[in-house]
Amino acid sequence: MPGVEVVITNVGTNISPTHHGALLFDTAAFAVPPDNAGRFGGCGANILEGPGLNVLNLGPLKEITMRETYKLKLEAVSSNVFNHPSFDIPDATLGSPTYGMVVHTRTGTAARDLSLTVRVAF
Repeated sequence: MPGVEVVITNVGTNISPTHHGALLFDTAAFAVPPDNAGRFGGCGANILEGPGLNVLNLGPLKEITMRETYKLKLEAVSSNVFNHPSFDIPDATLGSPTYGMVVHTRTGTAARDLSLTVRVAF
């Protein structure tokens, strides 16, 4: 609608794996501009936000002195302890069958990883 400002609120909040494929914003608020319109609309750049990142990394360390010169070090390092998925931003391609839906997880975020280390220092 010409002259009406579109305000989108609560984009990407409270997303969980059960919301996968649900629309995250009003897709009817956006349309392809007519040919020779001279501009692409009044929306700013990067107005869509994806769900937050929910990752907990943990690294406990225990050092045990066996004798004066011997020490035993036990270490457990874990990334993404609770194995939460990290969803990407919604698809913003007009006309796409997945327009307005979160269909991917973020690249660069891995599943849970655990490393156990035992060291003897003397």
